[in-house]
Amino acid sequence: MKNFTFALFFIATFLVSCSSDDDNASAVQSDDITGVWELKKSIFHNGVNVIYPNVLVTYTFENNTLTVKNNAAETTDLTPKPSGRLGTNVYTYTVTEIENKKYLTVQNDVSGETELGNFFISNNGELIVNQIEQISGVSYDYVMYFEQ
Repeated sequence: MKNFTFALFFIATFLVSCSSDDDNASAVQSDDITGVWELKKSIFHNGVNVIYPNVLVTYTFENNTLTVKNNAAETTDLTPKPSGRLGTNVYTYTVTEIENKKYLTVQNDVSGETELGNFFISNNGELIVNQIEQISGVSYDYVMYFEQ
């Protein structure tokens, strides 16, 4: 009976501790981007810089809601632009982590789901949204630099 109990305990422990490594993507908390961020510059994949000396674009992250105010003249659709693909609107957002990299995806009723790409906070406190590096592959787009 003692051997049976030990074997049952071992099997239960083994089953509980096993997990699937096939799905390495997971939703993560995104508290590190909470707040209001102002777009300061964008760099196109070919190295062209666009500097924003005035506040034309803000991203406000709060409670899985992204409020975008985009007053840049070139934003009319989801094609690549220095000010980003998002027009003025309210979006829900999710953060997915794959192999220690975080990716930002937004959704709303108007434009559906849009992947913005890899993001991180730099050592000097900038929010960097790399629209070139995406979960789905490489996109010929901009890297956007925001400051609080």
